[in-house]
Amino acid sequence: MLLNNNQVGVILQANSGLPFNIRSNGELNKDGLNNDRPLFVERNSGRLGKVVYLDLSLLAFIPIAKSSRAELFVEAKNLSIGRTSRASTAW
Repeated sequence: MLLNNNQVGVILQANSGLPFNIRSNGELNKDGLNNDRPLFVERNSGRLGKVVYLDLSLLAFIPIAKSSRAELFVEAKNLSIGRTSRASTAW
């Protein structure tokens, strides 16, 4: 968007929570590995929190002479919009 020798940019990114596996820290099925899934817990049954980020940028063109100008660039990235990422389980 170009307004009065200024350029504004907006990027919005929204993601649902990613799945993860719930693991035990003990040996449950005697196979020699200490990362077994507990009984009655399905694969990918845990969910991370939803994430919403907003990126904003402003580019200002400042005229110096007839054929030259300066550019001022300001950017704010990964602004969280009222949400926190928390791990949750679906079981």
